[in-house]
Amino acid sequence: MLTLLDTILKPGSLTPMFQPIFEVNGEERRLHYLECLMRGPKGTSVERADILFGYVRRKREEIAVDRACMRAALQGTSMLPFEPHISVNVHATTLGRDAGFVSYLKGLADDWGIASDRLTVELIEHAPFWDVAGIWRAIDELRKYGMRLAVDDVGAGQSNYNMILDCCPDALKVDAYV
Repeated sequence: MLTLLDTILKPGSLTPMFQPIFEVNGEERRLHYLECLMRGPKGTSVERADILFGYVRRKREEIAVDRACMRAALQGTSMLPFEPHISVNVHATTLGRDAGFVSYLKGLADDWGIASDRLTVELIEHAPFWDVAGIWRAIDELRKYGMRLAVDDVGAGQSNYNMILDCCPDALKVDAYV
């Protein structure tokens, strides 16, 4: 009998959605990049992203699910009719604890014919403690491959000034207050 986690991790069960991010200069708009957002298996209780990733955090399965998300994201990216810059969300705990994650991401990019310099990893965190040394190692490896780093949801949750100082990101994504 498959568990909900097994269903999430099954190849093809996660659906990438691409949200365009535009650069606006006066009246001129230009596609800056596509943010790849993930949706859970269709018809399940975790189809919505907030419920999916809340479940993943409660089960402490960020690493396995982040890897599955990267596989779905890069496969989806490879099918786009053009070659935009892509951003993908990754839990800080994954980068801090999974020493092989960045090379896994690089391998997927190579397998799908996506240049590493087209990728930005958006760091997200929902828990107050993370492995700074592991994050630094992963960031060094990301940059070695030409990938960029952004801190997501600055001003919300655990994306705080310490994270910004520790990571020296290329970009900050400020949380929208609604």
